[in-house]
Amino acid sequence: MNNNQITARFLKNLGALLELNGASRSRNRILREASRLIEESGHLVGAAEIERGEPKVGEEPAQTLLEYFERGTTAQYESLREAFPERLVDVVQVQGIGATRALALHEGLGVVDLPTLIEAARSGRLPSIKGIGAKNAENILAAAIAYQEELDAEAEVLSQIIAAGPGQPAGASAPAAGAGQQDLFVAEAPPAPPAPVEPPGSTLEAELLEDDSEAAGGAQVSAGGAQVSADGAQGAVEVKWGNSDGGPSLQERGDRIREALRIVVADEGDDGGDDEGDEQEAEDFLWSKLRCSACHAVGLESADMAAQCPNCGRRHAMDDHVIDMLGTSGHKRTIAQLLMEFEPYSNIYESLSRPLFTRFVSTRTVEDAYAASIDLLELDQGLKVLDLGCGPGNFTRRFADAMRGASTSLTVGVDRSAPMLRQARGLQYNPGGDGLRYIQADANHLPFADACMDRVHCAAALHLFSEPDRAVRELVRVTKAGGLIVISGFERRIGLIERLPKPKSAEWLLVLPVLPLALAVATSAVVIDSTHDAIVSALGIRWLEQGELRSLLEEAGADIIEEERDGMQVTVKAARI
Repeated sequence: MNNNQITARFLKNLGALLELNGASRSRNRILREASRLIEESGHLVGAAEIERGEPKVGEEPAQTLLEYFERGTTAQYESLREAFPERLVDVVQVQGIGATRALALHEGLGVVDLPTLIEAARSGRLPSIKGIGAKNAENILAAAIAYQEELDAEAEVLSQIIAAGPGQPAGASAPAAGAGQQDLFVAEAPPAPPAPVEPPGSTLEAELLEDDSEAAGGAQVSAGGAQVSADGAQGAVEVKWGNSDGGPSLQERGDRIREALRIVVADEGDDGGDDEGDEQEAEDFLWSKLRCSACHAVGLESADMAAQCPNCGRRHAMDDHVIDMLGTSGHKRTIAQLLMEFEPYSNIYESLSRPLFTRFVSTRTVEDAYAASIDLLELDQGLKVLDLGCGPGNFTRRFADAMRGASTSLTVGVDRSAPMLRQARGLQYNPGGDGLRYIQADANHLPFADACMDRVHCAAALHLFSEPDRAVRELVRVTKAGGLIVISGFERRIGLIERLPKPKSAEWLLVLPVLPLALAVATSAVVIDSTHDAIVSALGIRWLEQGELRSLLEEAGADIIEEERDGMQVTVKAARI
């Protein structure tokens, strides 16, 4: 674990604390993105680099980092740490949990850290929390154990550094990892001995002296008066100081050793023991998971601007890199669907139509909707994401941007409308080279293998589908076990007649004097409601009933994680069982 990873972990923990405290997910997302940029930086990131914009992490993360580099922590972080159990931030960051569920687990089961979460999962108590089913509980347990192992590995290295005194091996008195462990990503220095004068000729610029013995895998680093030795074979780290006057303060020791460890400690995965080498490149993965629309065989081949099935020979046309898995169809389209296939409308959909529609059915802006979907999907590099009803790619492009940087990241936009997909291709930044693909297909017959997608998304499209229940089943079918599903739709508004007061038997006497007026109001409400329903039906739009989306997902085999309503819009996040 190197210095940049330590800084990145601090930002992740701060983001989790902010979300626990009720901050928007977008703030957590901004800090997570900053942590990613720091982890991927090719150089050691400190205050000077942040001031120069190397990397450009954004205004809020930059101010936070400058304070962190100066003090070893931030006032905001310390304040939030006092409001929540110290290691609840780890629970938030377990895949499939998040802040809302972490708080529910804390309040309902007394979960305060990963060990108590793992114990609750192993004892079978997680399904007592609303929205967690038996299969979802198994996935959470596996994710929690994996994350605990990751944190234990990080804590082992860091605790060795912090425990090391002058002339001591770094692992001499390391605190145990796990429940109640010290927050190793924040410097909490005790009163320090007087800082010594730097030894003559010492420098903060580390020099790597590699051992001649390749088998030993050892290395030594001299940095700021500290000599750090690492044995790659034994995983041991030893720290010795070049003076006997008590050594520099803990803060100074940490800074200098972290610089040395940036060179000595190998990044995760260098031993070839991870699974990344087995992952397919995005393009190869897509071709291997496409399903023929004729014989349903999985695995198509690229051949002369077409996707050809090696099993039955069916060729699916490909125009401007958009694969047509729809072909000719006798499906009767509604007026609303025909509007989506109207070229002039597709040209103004993203810039004008969608923003206005979003404000009409909810209190959000369309930018809020984009950020919310990215947060709910918990996007990360290397994931495979499906965006159904993608239109001109307004959500799809942003998903691809959020995962940019890994050749295994794949985002697939699926829509029935050819004009919408042409618009999407025209707006694509780097056609064919950014892990982003578009496919023309029917929502009721998704052309993908079972359980192949890590994330699936469908925003504001269910009301256009002829069989929304079938489309939901298809979305769940193509999602991996434990994968996340985020769908937003629109529920039918309560009719005017349903909003009118319903007098009780005795109260009718009060209505009698104004009975003609009451009848006129009721009649007008019925006429307005009937006219609205007739127009909506004629357009081919079908609003969801209250709670229908949740039921559709549960019936299709998904565990509900959270549900949110805003005006007519309802958004449900679920996990595939």
